[in-house]
Amino acid sequence: MEEGVVKGWELLQHFDGEAVAREAAGAAGAEADPRGVELARFLAVQIAARVDEVASRGRADPLSVAARAVPLLVEYVIDGRPLGLTLVRADALLHGVVVEVKVGVEELERYSLALAGYALAVEADEEVPVDAGLLIGVSFNGGVKLRAVPVPIGEGLRREFLEARNRLMELLDSCADPGVSPACSNKCPLYGHCHGGGG
Repeated sequence: MEEGVVKGWELLQHFDGEAVAREAAGAAGAEADPRGVELARFLAVQIAARVDEVASRGRADPLSVAARAVPLLVEYVIDGRPLGLTLVRADALLHGVVVEVKVGVEELERYSLALAGYALAVEADEEVPVDAGLLIGVSFNGGVKLRAVPVPIGEGLRREFLEARNRLMELLDSCADPGVSPACSNKCPLYGHCHGGGG
């Protein structure tokens, strides 16, 4: 490899997953989570390998290598039909990690099932493993605040998603009225209609 070209494996030797996780957690006003360290290390290895792959194609400046090595696919369309779904869109896919971004949401963790669904759909559609997800919350109370929650996508979460999917399919088949959700938000435009206020 020519002198002056970025080498991913050299960058990886100086990578500190704990420091990255601490910094991300600190920005979100939380404690560092060991799962965040694992996710940071996983992404670092993937990116380092991609840096070496891109750099091996020819001489390029570090900025060009970085731009080509870290593709962030947004609004990533996935064929969910093998799972009984429609075409679904993950907010982003980055080196095998599915990302879901929520604005103004407090309880990010309840969207973990969506990440499991995206992971299963990507695996069925592209035959590549997806074992990690990332929930990103954005709020604007007193300035912009970001919160990131790493989500390991294991067998338990996958099974929970498939069970929820099966329940919804049975509900659709039976044409039964599920009633009003106990977690219904009063910000929903149909809130008044569902709660007897007309509309």
